Amino acid sequence: MIWQDGQWVKDMTVESSLFGLFEFGVLAAEDERVAGTMQAISEKLRVQTGIGGIARYASDYYFRQSDDVERVPGNPWIICTLWLANYQIEKALTAEDLAEPRQTLERLNSFALPGGSLPEQVHPEHGSPISVAPLTWSHATYIQTVCYYVRKYDQLVSTARRVPQWEKSIPWS
Repeated sequence: MIWQDGQWVKDMTVESSLFGLFEFGVLAAEDERVAGTMQAISEKLRVQTGIGGIARYASDYYFRQSDDVERVPGNPWIICTLWLANYQIEKALTAEDLAEPRQTLERLNSFALPGGSLPEQVHPEHGSPISVAPLTWSHATYIQTVCYYVRKYDQLVSTARRVPQWEKSIPWS
């Protein structure tokens, strides 16, 4: 809600931090409201350049590098991009469902500074660091997402493990 013209009005700005609804256990990742919100974040905040990534919120002005808000709703933020990847990891039902978050991790790795850590955000056209660089929060979230990915991948691969033919012939009681 925002105070406007002497009254409270719903703020309908698409905002990436709404990821917290499932991250902090307010709602399950499977909840249709979470799914709709994350779909809106993916569609409305995706940076439509070769760099890609997710902006903080629609028409983000902080260190804005482009006035083309339809194509670049804001600069790509490392943590916002990772939040979407975390949701995709959570929702994955097969190892193949992890392809997009894996590609996100690989792409973000290309933005690492010489010491290996990540900036707060990157330029939407050429990927150079913008604002705080390095940003420990970005780097820590990257490591957290890699851990989520590895755990989920291991879980999905072990669940999908095929029972060898010889095990099928053992008469289990």
